[in-house]
Amino acid sequence: MSVNAMNSDEALDLAAKVLDKANRHRDQLQSAWDDLGGLVRLVRAWARGEYRSVTWKTIGVVAAALLYFLNPFDAVPDFLPAIGLLDDASMIALVVASLRGEVQRFLDWEGAAIDV
Repeated sequence: MSVNAMNSDEALDLAAKVLDKANRHRDQLQSAWDDLGGLVRLVRAWARGEYRSVTWKTIGVVAAALLYFLNPFDAVPDFLPAIGLLDDASMIALVVASLRGEVQRFLDWEGAAIDV
């Protein structure tokens, strides 16, 4: 899947795979859990057409971070005990920090939609 050519179905599939992996490793992802969940919800809302107030660049960067999270053989292989997901959590934190404004706008939108 190319991030530049990602369609809605591929985005939903990516979100589902990330959630599956995240749930299996929830205890190791405590520090990144909320940020990871926010990025997954952003991609899902975008893919469903519910939230389109986000740039293609943001969707591309978020999708790239989620693909990195899924890759078991990234900078620090996931099978290494205790540190295998450290680089994944760091990547998620870096992306959230770099896109703080857009992610926060989504979270505000999401909160307002839930309150209705």
